[in-house]
Amino acid sequence: MKSQKCIFVTCALAAAICFHSMSEGLNAETMTLEADQAAVNKVISDFVEDWNRHDSKALADLHTEDANFVNIFGQWSKGRDNIEATLHKVHTTAFANSKMVMYVDQIKFPAPNVAVVNGTMELLNVPPEAAGRCHYIRVLVKTDGKWLISEFQNTAIRAGDPAKK
Repeated sequence: MKSQKCIFVTCALAAAICFHSMSEGLNAETMTLEADQAAVNKVISDFVEDWNRHDSKALADLHTEDANFVNIFGQWSKGRDNIEATLHKVHTTAFANSKMVMYVDQIKFPAPNVAVVNGTMELLNVPPEAAGRCHYIRVLVKTDGKWLISEFQNTAIRAGDPAKK
């Protein structure tokens, strides 16, 4: 009987240790996911703040060196330097007084170092052809612990579009 109690106690102890180790692992994963979500949201909010300050250098710095940026007009800027030049041009002309409002609708992590962000945004104080809501998709990558925008696509939501909220 004593050996059965010893086996039972040993098994119970092993199960408790296993459960504790698993729960610590799950807590670490949850904490990492929450930290990554917060960091990705920070990149998006920094983008809005930098846009509203019309700081094309800071906007470009949120992107990887080889990023792709496609605006609502279908213009494709390739690479951080080209993105900065394009944003500088529009922020000193048509969008010089613009203000951006942005919403994050979804963040997905298809891999630990990749985030896909879907949302909507609107520019205020812009020429009529740029006015209105847009749907955006951003792909961010985590390199050396830092999240940066790698891909950006912005599509205007036109009146009568069933996707328009």
